[in-house]
Amino acid sequence: MRYYKNGGAVYAFEEDGSQDSLIIPGLFIAMSDEEVAMHLNPPATTPSVVSAWQIRKALNQTGLRASVEAAVAASGDHDLIDGWEFAGEFFRNDPLVVGMGAALGKTDAEMDALFVLAATL
Repeated sequence: MRYYKNGGAVYAFEEDGSQDSLIIPGLFIAMSDEEVAMHLNPPATTPSVVSAWQIRKALNQTGLRASVEAAVAASGDHDLIDGWEFAGEFFRNDPLVVGMGAALGKTDAEMDALFVLAATL
């Protein structure tokens, strides 16, 4: 496929030239390879919230669940313990989530990736 843009819209045309008569010069602008790649594979955005089930599944897949549960239990922080046990959803920017990431030595990018993964589960 060959990709063209017009304002915010993207149009795909057959490689064989069978649709070339539809391409109006000046109206359709050929997209670069980079633009096509971004259109076909947009970057993942970090979700602001995921369900408890999703975050636990993501922690299982990344091998982090045992570390999180050990850190929560060892903290003695009843808010943290109750949050881990009873929260129905987890917010990426919640101070407890940010603090847990830091306690586990995770960067912001790694925490974002965890939430992106969780949102897919």
